[in-house]
Amino acid sequence: MKKKKTLKSYTALKRTLSFERDILQNLLDNIPDAIYFKDNNNRFIRVNSFFADGFKLSPEDIIGKTDFD
Repeated sequence: MKKKKTLKSYTALKRTLSFERDILQNLLDNIPDAIYFKDNNNRFIRVNSFFADGFKLSPEDIIGKTDFD
């Protein structure tokens, strides 16, 4: 019984996090400014569409790269 409850909690948490991630990305993509987030190694971990359009790339092509790439 406990395992079933844990699985339900995990599934609900996963669904909530996915929903919140999608909301954040939609918000970022609808802001008319270049926005990006970097990790401690100066690699891009999230960029909005406006920022990526400036480089004529998709956001997926920028994620994981640094300014020097």
